[in-house]
Amino acid sequence: MAPDMTPEEKKDLFDATGQLKGGYDMGMAQAFAIEHAKKIQGEYVRERKQRIPLIWNIDSSRYDEDAECFKVVLSCHPEGIEAQQKGMWEYHVRSTGGLMPGTPLLRQSLRYTLPRVKKRSPWVAALVVLLLLAVLGGGGVAAAMVLAPGLIEGYVPWLATATPTPPPSATATPRPLPTVTPSRVPSPTPVPTRLPTAVAIATATAAPRPTPTLPRAPTATAVPAPLPTASATPRPVPTATAVPIIALTPKPTLAPTATTPPLVRPTLTPTPAVAASRVLVSFNGLATGTLPATALAPFGIWISSGSVSVSPVEPKSQVVPAGVTQIAQFLGPDFPKVLPTCATLVFNNPLSATSTNAQVVTLTSFSVTRIGTLAGGSYPAWRLRAFDAQGKQVGADVGEGPIPNTTGYFAMTDTAKDFAVVAPGIAKVELCSHNTLSTYGAIPIARMGYTK
Repeated sequence: MAPDMTPEEKKDLFDATGQLKGGYDMGMAQAFAIEHAKKIQGEYVRERKQRIPLIWNIDSSRYDEDAECFKVVLSCHPEGIEAQQKGMWEYHVRSTGGLMPGTPLLRQSLRYTLPRVKKRSPWVAALVVLLLLAVLGGGGVAAAMVLAPGLIEGYVPWLATATPTPPPSATATPRPLPTVTPSRVPSPTPVPTRLPTAVAIATATAAPRPTPTLPRAPTATAVPAPLPTASATPRPVPTATAVPIIALTPKPTLAPTATTPPLVRPTLTPTPAVAASRVLVSFNGLATGTLPATALAPFGIWISSGSVSVSPVEPKSQVVPAGVTQIAQFLGPDFPKVLPTCATLVFNNPLSATSTNAQVVTLTSFSVTRIGTLAGGSYPAWRLRAFDAQGKQVGADVGEGPIPNTTGYFAMTDTAKDFAVVAPGIAKVELCSHNTLSTYGAIPIARMGYTK
């Protein structure tokens, strides 16, 4: 493989899952080192208000079986200038792609001398003009006007008329000019792009409505009426015969008992409290590899465009939140031929979207957690964008780097970070990535979450 690769050849460095293809050969390692050197060390040097191209060559390369990496030594020198000492850099490229920690290494600094520019000193020309004026008098003025420009620029034109032979005069000897050795202009140090701050999502829970308590109705108590007392009326007794009197006790009459009707209590139906529903999407337990569009249907998510690739976490090179064992990358339908690569996620089942009884699901927030990288790994530029049911964008974009990536952006961060779009009426989201020279073809996601 040639060190200078076309854009189509660079895309072949990645497989369908967005990872660098395994089994790096020597040509791929040399091409990676050349591209990295031109991007980081520079392609030009600036001298005398000009940009002089730097020529990068492969000085040596070999595979170190003990370190399991390719060791490529590059040399550079300015184009068209003979360098006193070429600049030399040593790259250690993993057999699976990416740089080993601590590389590249500077083996030899670049030293060169610019060619000398010959130019006569104006003091020499002035001295010759004064001598001509002193010897020739009036004729010397005309000769000096003709000869002065040539003495300064380094040539003398022929005169059309004959002039008298002047007496011998002293000839001024020009002073030799010192040789100037320019110092190398240091390359500017790349400034890392500052990452946006994540928006914290608060889950709102409606307060329950208190149930009213009715006062207990009093219980009616029956009070019995007092019984009347019967009195016997004595009969007149004849005087002659005494008749015994039998006292009769009349049967008392009972007063009717009052009946209290039962009290009917109203039945109160409490209004249920409405609480926001927060769903956390984890890729743990899913099959690895490229999955179908319905792989996330148990979480209420369908992939309407593109695909998802799931892989296990690599603790030596990836940083994820506690409990995460698998990560995912969302790829566009034509990855890696078309960049940026974009996948679309919807929250209504596409098969039931045409049904008249289908309920349209919308969200109030959607978030993703981007992984961190270690051991020289990097991730590409990416962007998350949300839309409503009519296809109009809602909320602000979140992500890192420009989309499309026209600046060769990539980042190396050793911590995972949350990013969220907060807006009412979210019906679908679009996740795009644009890789140039990073480790991953698409942004690796540790988990997702949304609120209805």
